[in-house]
Amino acid sequence: MEIKLKKAGTIAELEQIRELYLTNFPTNERRSFEGLQQQFLREDACSILQITNMKSILGFCTLWEFEIFAFIEHLAILPEMRGKKIGEAVLYLLKNGRKTPLILETELPNDEICSRRISFYQRNGFHLLNQHYIQPSYDGITPGPELKLMISHPHISHEDLQQYIEVVMRKVYRQK
Repeated sequence: MEIKLKKAGTIAELEQIRELYLTNFPTNERRSFEGLQQQFLREDACSILQITNMKSILGFCTLWEFEIFAFIEHLAILPEMRGKKIGEAVLYLLKNGRKTPLILETELPNDEICSRRISFYQRNGFHLLNQHYIQPSYDGITPGPELKLMISHPHISHEDLQQYIEVVMRKVYRQK
């Protein structure tokens, strides 16, 4: 199956991933869908990528591209399409030819599903960082979850990591 990443260009294309976005991420780990639409409209650094096989949408990825790194905010595959190596293909496409690191957040390995998710990213070239990290609240009310950071480049200085986190906080989460 040939996988393609297609940048959503319209609100109608964004609507095609609504249900997957709302059902795959807990409310404290995502924006409201209206918030996602606003982000889509106003943030040049952010792309909503539809994962397709030329016939249908299989999932989506929210990708922020900055000068010195890129940040995967969300990645979701339709439940019926999981286990078919689509996620692997997406990560390959995102990493292929990229000189800058890719960073993503993942849950703590507190249960089998979360541990399996971390293992999936590790099998696909990401490295778990030993960094205390709290994702800021999306709604400003509920506390953000403690997460782990993973990165595609294994050798990163503490200073560079702190700079990446600062950019994510300021640009993605609109924290000061």
